[in-house]
Amino acid sequence: MASPGTIQVQPSLCVLCRLCDISCPTGAIAVNVEQRTWSIRPEVCTHCGICLRVCPRSALVLGEDPEPALCAHIPEPRPTKRKARLSRKSNPV
Repeated sequence: MASPGTIQVQPSLCVLCRLCDISCPTGAIAVNVEQRTWSIRPEVCTHCGICLRVCPRSALVLGEDPEPALCAHIPEPRPTKRKARLSRKSNPV
């Protein structure tokens, strides 16, 4: 019987919301917000798929990599450029 694969994170999509960590019934997933890391213990994972369903950014995938990354550093989000607000006050003439 073939292995079902390993749950893996796509670091560019993860926002460290911890929903996968909180929802995992076996405690296989650990998210450390302060250190910005995500990790999984595949020997504990039962492949139930709950983490895949609860992730709001679809950052988790079921990978078939024979040597998957079991821990990932999640990069800081890039700042977004905001448009300057224009004042609607009238200028004195």
